[in-house]
Parts: sequence; structure tokens; C-alpha cells
Amino acid sequence: MQYGAIHLNLHRSHVRIVDERDHLILDQYVDTAREAFTQLFAHRRRIRILLEHSVDSEWVAQHLEALGHEVIVVDSTHPTLFSRTRRVRTNKRDVTALANANRRGIYSPVRRASVTKRELRQRSRVRRQLMQQRTTLMNLLRVLLREEGVRVAPGGPESVTSVVDQLAVPEGLQTTLAPVRAILTAFDAVLEPVHLEGEGRPVKEASGSEMAHASG
Repeated sequence: MQYGAIHLNLHRSHVRIVDERDHLILDQYVDTAREAFTQLFAHRRRIRILLEHSVDSEWVAQHLEALGHEVIVVDSTHPTLFSRTRRVRTNKRDVTALANANRRGIYSPVRRASVTKRELRQRSRVRRQLMQQRTTLMNLLRVLLREEGVRVAPGGPESVTSVVDQLAVPEGLQTTLAPVRAILTAFDAVLEPVHLEGEGRPVKEASGSEMAHASG
């Protein structure tokens, strides 16, 4: 049986394959890209491949599995995985340690999320990032209004942006705030409170009282 290991890097990844007697079969760098992995693994017989958990590990694992291989994503903090290379870690030493751990069966697999759960987490991350950006813009709008003597009570984006229409805001400031209001309006369209399918509860919105009170 053959045992593979890939030490993933942003641009070039180190691949190592050994047999059950630790005889070296392959040791080379390849581009961290689907095309490169396909060229290297598509025509090989099924082997078990270890990947260290990272940002790239899931898409690489899915691609290699689609090529017919067994892939295990492992926890790099496992006490025995890099015990001999912890002081001075290099790509060569890490991929060798991964290959040895694979051959000896000494590793701690990472629990991989399903495709549905991963998509849900990604949507939630995007939503939270947009909410943070919206809060930043709302606080900026409050400060700019306060500089002109216009105070805005705590509230959501609707109460903040409506002040620009209801109060006597200088024409020059209205022009300055126009792009901020346009972006906030766009945020409102995509950040309406919704129950994301698969979650136990909706993503919590940031209320006025929870925002950084930039206006003091």
C-alpha cells in the first residue's frame, strides 16, 4: 500500500508518497491548484493521503476524493505528529512527518463539516462582516451629523438615515452623506432579519444600543 502526504502552501505545495516500508515513491512540489493535483493524482491507484488542516485543506480534500483517493485532514497540534520537527519546521520535515504518521496510523483526524454546513457558515460570515461594516457607516453618519449640531437617538439604520430627510441638514453635508446613505440602503436590502436554513436561530442583528456610541 502507498501512503501520501501533502504540505499545503499558498502557491506551491510539497507532495510525498511512500510505501509500507517507507521507501520513497514520490517527493516533489506542485502548484496548489486543481489542475496540478489532477495531473499528479488522477492516474494513480487509490492511496490514503494526509493533509494538515488549513484554509485550503477542504477544497483539496474534496478534489482528491473526487479523483478516487482516501483523504484524511489531520490536526497539526496532535502531540506526536510533529514532535520530532517542532523546533525547526520546514516544508520537507513537515511533509515527511505527515507521510510517516500516515504510514504508521498515528494522527488525529479533524471532523470535516458537510457541504451544507460549510455553505451556511460562509453565508453567516459574510452576513456578520456586512453588519459590522454597516455599523461603522452608521456611526460615521452620526458623528458627521453631530458636527453640525444634529443629534441622533440610538436606533437602527432606518432611524438614522431618516434624520437626513427630516431635519435641517446643510446642503453640503447632505452631498457628503449621500454615498453613505446609498450604501446603508443597499445593506438594508440584503440584511433583513432572516432565519438561515440549518441554524438554530437567526443571525443576531446589531441594535442601536449595542453599537459603539461614537457620537458620545
